[in-house]
Amino acid sequence: ALAGATIGHALDYDDSYPGAGHPSVPMLSSVLAAATMRDTPITGAELLDAFVVGFEVMAKFADALAVGHYYKGWHVTCTSGTFGATAAAARLLGLDRTTTLTALGIAGSLASGMQRNFGTTTKPLHSGLAARNGVLAASLAQLGASADPSILDGERGFFDLYGQDRAEPALLDELGAPYSLVSPGTAIKKYPCCFIAVRPIDALLRIRAAHSLGPADVESVVCSVPLRALHAMIYPHPKTGLEGKFSTEYILAAALCDGKIGLRSFTDEAVRRPEVLAAMEKVEAREEARLRPEDPNAKVSGPAKGGWIEIAVKTRDGRSFTEAEHHPHGGPKNPFGWSDVRAKFLDCAAYGGYDAARAERLFGDLEAIGNSTDVLQLLRAFTREE
Repeated sequence: ALAGATIGHALDYDDSYPGAGHPSVPMLSSVLAAATMRDTPITGAELLDAFVVGFEVMAKFADALAVGHYYKGWHVTCTSGTFGATAAAARLLGLDRTTTLTALGIAGSLASGMQRNFGTTTKPLHSGLAARNGVLAASLAQLGASADPSILDGERGFFDLYGQDRAEPALLDELGAPYSLVSPGTAIKKYPCCFIAVRPIDALLRIRAAHSLGPADVESVVCSVPLRALHAMIYPHPKTGLEGKFSTEYILAAALCDGKIGLRSFTDEAVRRPEVLAAMEKVEAREEARLRPEDPNAKVSGPAKGGWIEIAVKTRDGRSFTEAEHHPHGGPKNPFGWSDVRAKFLDCAAYGGYDAARAERLFGDLEAIGNSTDVLQLLRAFTREE
């Protein structure tokens, strides 16, 4: 669970749920790890069932904690994710109500994750810790460990300690009504970097393509976003590829230079290119309350939620171009189609050196995973050399 979910988040290319971080990797990893502890095979239907349960718990926990928790500096992927992964593992292992409450009580003492570690290898470790915590909590409860069964409630409970003044624990009463995977839905990342950057990248690439611009043509790029939308973009002068994933200046400079953002955009060498460093000097990122009129001061909105962004480009010959972006491609209001998912999957497989024909077959099997009678056996078949 620890290794799988850390690796799964290492490229920052997994999903992003508004306000809940990155749920899918820790949920899937906890379910697959728990599956190895059973005496009977896990079917595709059971995998999906436990995944949906874990995702729902994680998302609703994040909603209940509200944005104050995130803006305080906690990484929701690990804090809320620990409870989601615990629920997923408990579901797959068939724990009864009392044992599940104990598992959640144990989870309350495991939740962690600091945003200060964004841009380092500890950031994806948060995803791994969430998955590990879930399997650990469910396993200990199953073995008879004890914990407070009302860990969420009252003084010194989870929401009292981790929530800020806007925490709303009553939102947990809305579990499954509707399921968060259905509404609002999660976002499949279009680019392997902080999800906050998707709208600015798309807007700048449209301007670049429409007017055939390169870095030599551009005098300045101004990226305007709603208040607190730069919260996680903490590296104006990144030195490594990991730091580049959390740098508006670098990401837009790379998009301007290369005409695209992809997996190869975030190597240390890519960040240190002289032409990119020069382009970064032309990029300004700023926050403006007008860009989210429904919540100008970000009292209830996460960094990538609501409002819109604007990219303004001035060229050296005096022209000006502005593009606005309201809904990120891949997000719930502008979702990927199945062909987009397939293309991303095959691109990742190719980047990792995986055989193209085998990748096609694996994608087909995963598309129909709900019909599988033994998920672990299916996955093992694709880890062996042919």
